[in-house]
Amino acid sequence: MHKFMFGFLTLVCPCLLGAADSLNIHLVGYSDKPWISCDVKVLDPYAYIASYKGFYIMDISTPSNPDSVGSYTYGTYSLMQGVAVVGSYAYVVSNDSGLTIIDISTPSTPTKISSCNTPGEAFKVEIAGSYAYVADGDSGLRIIDISTPSNPFEAGFIDTIGIIWRMTMSGSYAYTCGNGLRIIDISTPANPAETGLYPENTGDVAVLDTIAYATTGNILKIINVADASNPTLISSCTTSGDWGRAIAVSSDYAYIATSNGLHMVDVSDPLNPTEAGYYENEQIGYTNDITVSGQYIYLADSAGLHIFSNLLGVEETEKKNVERISIMNNPVHCGYIDIRLQMENSDNLSLSLVDIAGRKVKEFQLDRLNRSKDMVRLSVKDVETGVYFITDRKNRANRYSKAVIIK
Repeated sequence: MHKFMFGFLTLVCPCLLGAADSLNIHLVGYSDKPWISCDVKVLDPYAYIASYKGFYIMDISTPSNPDSVGSYTYGTYSLMQGVAVVGSYAYVVSNDSGLTIIDISTPSTPTKISSCNTPGEAFKVEIAGSYAYVADGDSGLRIIDISTPSNPFEAGFIDTIGIIWRMTMSGSYAYTCGNGLRIIDISTPANPAETGLYPENTGDVAVLDTIAYATTGNILKIINVADASNPTLISSCTTSGDWGRAIAVSSDYAYIATSNGLHMVDVSDPLNPTEAGYYENEQIGYTNDITVSGQYIYLADSAGLHIFSNLLGVEETEKKNVERISIMNNPVHCGYIDIRLQMENSDNLSLSLVDIAGRKVKEFQLDRLNRSKDMVRLSVKDVETGVYFITDRKNRANRYSKAVIIK
C-alpha cells in the first residue's frame, strides 16, 4: 500500500484575490474556511465540506457571504478528503482513518457516531441504499455496510482495478477513475465485479442516464455507457483550461474544476459539445471538487470555498410566482427602468443588473432609491443597448426579470 497526497498546498489570502479572466461565469461569494477544501456537497441551506482541517458545515443561505456554523476535527490536520450527506448523517473519508459517520442533526455541533477503517487512502465516498462506497486509492473500491450507523463494517471490495481516487454511482454500477474509467457492477455488494473499461486515465466522471462525462487532461470525453461491458466514445471537447480535476453535470452544462478555476461546456448536443464559459484566477487556489445546486456552482479549493453563478439560458421567473420583480416599461427607452416589487419584505433590498453572460453591470440599493410604495425607478442612462436581467440573487430568491434596453 502506498500513501500519498495530492499537491494541495497553494495558499491564498482572500484580500489578495485579483482580477479574473472570465466568460459567462460570475463570482458570487467566497470564504477562506475551511483551509484546503477537498470535497463539497450541498443541501440548502448548508454546504458540507471535507478539508485538511476537518469536516465543516457552512451556511450558504446568503451566497455572497458563506459562513462556518459548525465543524468536527481531530488533531491539527484531519486530512478529510471526501464527504457524502444523507438525512441526518455525513459520511466523511480521510486518508488515514477510512470512513467516519457524523451526526449533523444539529449543524452547530456535528458529532462523531462511529468509524470504519479502510486499508488504503480513502479519497471519495458515495452512498447508495445501506452502503457506503469508498474510493480507497490503491486498495480499490471498498463497500461498507452502514445500515446501523453506530456499527459500520466492510461488506465487500474489489482491489484488482488499480488506483482509484474519484468515483460516482448510477443505478447498479459504480464508475471509478484512475487507471482508466472502470465500470463496476455493485448489484451484489459482497461481490462487486468489473464489467467494462474505457482505457484512458481519467480525473473525474459524472454519469447521467446512459452517458458518462469524464475528464482526461484538459479534454472532456462524452462516453456512451448504455452497454456497461462496452463503453464507447461519443465525442470530446478540448477546453481552454488545464487538467480537469473534478466535474459536475447539471441541465445542459458540464462544469469542470481545473487547477486555477473552472470551465463550462455546453453538452446539450452530446455529439457536439462546446466550451461555453470559464472563470480563471491564479490566486483562486488549487481546485479539488465542484458541485452544482440550483443557480449556483460551488468550488472547493485550497483557498476555501468559492460560489459562482451561471446565467446562460436564464429565463424570467415564472409569473405564477407569488414573489417577483415586474418591469413596467419593457423595452426601456427613457433611461429608467420602472419596477413593481411583489414580495413579502422588500426593505433594504439590493438589486443587480446583469448582462446575458451573468456579469454584474450595475447594483442598486433599494433604500437609496426613489420609491413610492412598491414602485421603484432605476436609472440606466449609463448602460448600453442590450438584453439584461434584474435580479435579487444575493438574497438567494432566484428572481429574474428580463429588461431590453434600447437607446
